[in-house]
Amino acid sequence: IPDNLLVMLATKGPWNEGNPAVRDSEMALMKAWTEKLDSKIWLWTYPGKYYGHMPGIPHTTPRALQSFIRRAKPYIFGLYIECESDVVLFNYLIYHVFGKVAWNPDTDVEQLLEEHAVNLYGPAAKPMKEFFNSIERHWGKIASNVMETAEGPKAVYPSELDLWNKIYSPQELQH
Repeated sequence: IPDNLLVMLATKGPWNEGNPAVRDSEMALMKAWTEKLDSKIWLWTYPGKYYGHMPGIPHTTPRALQSFIRRAKPYIFGLYIECESDVVLFNYLIYHVFGKVAWNPDTDVEQLLEEHAVNLYGPAAKPMKEFFNSIERHWGKIASNVMETAEGPKAVYPSELDLWNKIYSPQELQH
C-alpha cells in the first residue's frame, strides 16, 4: 500500500470493552494493520445508539470510551466517533469526555465525571452521578452483547422481556 494513502478502520470501539473476546479481536486487527502499513491508522467507531432501537434508553459510556481510547492509542493517529441517538441529550457527556480524552488519553475520567456532577447538579451531584453510573452499567450489558458472523460482528439486542425485567427491572427503575 503506497505511503501516501491513509487507511481507516471501522470498529464498534468503546462498547466492546465489556466483551473481551471481541475487544481483543478488534485490537489485534488494529495492531495487524499498523504492522502491515508500518504506520498508525485512522479509526472510525460507533458509540451511538442502535439506529433507533430501544427508544428512550440512554447510552452514555464515558469510562468505556476512555478505556477504548487508551487501548487503541498505540495504533491510531486519529479517531472519529459516530454517536447518533434518538435523544440528543443522551450524547452530551460522551462528546464532553471524548473531547477531553482525545486531547489527552490520560485524562482522569473519574475526576472529570465528579466535576461534571458537581458543576451541573450542585447539591444533587451524588444521586446524579449514580444515575449516570447506572446508565453506563446498563448500556454496557446491552452493547457488549455481540455475535461474530460471516458478515462481521452483529449486535444482539435484548428482548423487550429482558430489557424491562432484567436490565431495567421494576426495582432498578424505582432505584
